[in-house]
Amino acid sequence: MRVTKSAHSRGQVLARHQGHFMNLARPSLLRGVALAALACAAGAAQATITVSTSLAGFTTAAGGTVSTDSFSNLTINQSLNTLTTSRTAGALGYALSSSSLSTDTVNSPSGLYVAPVAGNIAITTQWYADTLTLNNFASPVKAVGANVFGTNILGELATLALTIKATDVNGLTLTTTSAGSSISGFVGFVSDVPLASFVVSATAPSTDRYVTLDNVVLAAAPVPEPASWLLMLAGAAAVLSLGKRRRA
Repeated sequence: MRVTKSAHSRGQVLARHQGHFMNLARPSLLRGVALAALACAAGAAQATITVSTSLAGFTTAAGGTVSTDSFSNLTINQSLNTLTTSRTAGALGYALSSSSLSTDTVNSPSGLYVAPVAGNIAITTQWYADTLTLNNFASPVKAVGANVFGTNILGELATLALTIKATDVNGLTLTTTSAGSSISGFVGFVSDVPLASFVVSATAPSTDRYVTLDNVVLAAAPVPEPASWLLMLAGAAAVLSLGKRRRA
């Protein structure tokens, strides 16, 4: 009987201590969760995307270090026979792709074409209504830009009003426009958080004009980001608070 009574008493004592511990821990855990949530919310609220229309301004906003893909390894006047190609700007990998809107898949299929434009090597669509997209970055990038303009069927510069949109990894977007009348018509975006895509489309598609770009410029995003540091610090503070309350 004494053994049974002792075991029963020990169980009651353990239950009381466990309940006391949970009462102490619960406020600390809630504070930790609240701090983490506030940190995430603050990071999201402060995230911004800015646009630059000059390479110099873009480079400064990106922190002074950028990498360029000038397409110099491609052969002009040829189709790449694909909707998507893998490219690199310095050590930063990315995908360049065309949409697939062609209604004449025999004579004018959608795809990517390498065009010589005023002595430069450029990538253009093969169908007038298709868009060009930069995405699938191999490592986080905080800045994406390119010279954007229009070309005709001969690969010659031809004015085409363009709409350019950047989207970050959280879904925040910023859209701007370009006259698309100069091979040096630069448009770039710089973001507080990594960018997910850069899309160029014709504002009003014309059957004899094609979306074109060259000299893609990227800048790597810092790792980890400030918001990540805040979240980690909040988590550490919550754990420390929990430990102090437990010892007390």
